[in-house]
Amino acid sequence: MIAVDKRPWLPPFPRTRYRLTESTARSAVASKILAALRSDTQPNAQSTAITVMAAECGFVKNLAPRSEWHALSKRIGALLQSPASSAVDGLTNEPRPTVIAQVYDAVYKQGFLGGAGN
Repeated sequence: MIAVDKRPWLPPFPRTRYRLTESTARSAVASKILAALRSDTQPNAQSTAITVMAAECGFVKNLAPRSEWHALSKRIGALLQSPASSAVDGLTNEPRPTVIAQVYDAVYKQGFLGGAGN
C-alpha cells in the first residue's frame, strides 16, 4: 500500500519518498487532510496527526491551489500549537501538551535519550 522510493540526492544523503499506491487510500487521506485544514473546529486526534505530518512532508502544497497556501499554513500552525482533541488526561485531570510537544515526545525525544523510538 505504501511504496518507498530512495534516490541519491546530495551524497551521502539519499532522498526518500513515501507514496500511497492505492488510489482509494490516497484520495481518502487527501480528503481527510483538506477537511481538517478547512474546518473551523478542532479536528479529531487522528485527522490532526495526519494533517501535521502531511504538512511537514510538504504534501499539503500538492493538495491545495497556491492561492490557499498562506491560509492553510496559518491553520497548520494553529493545529500544532493547540492542545490535542482530548485536552485533559482522564486519569489525572492534568492538561496534555500541545500537538507539537506530543510529536516531539513520540518521535525525537526517545531517540535522543537512547530509547527504541529511533
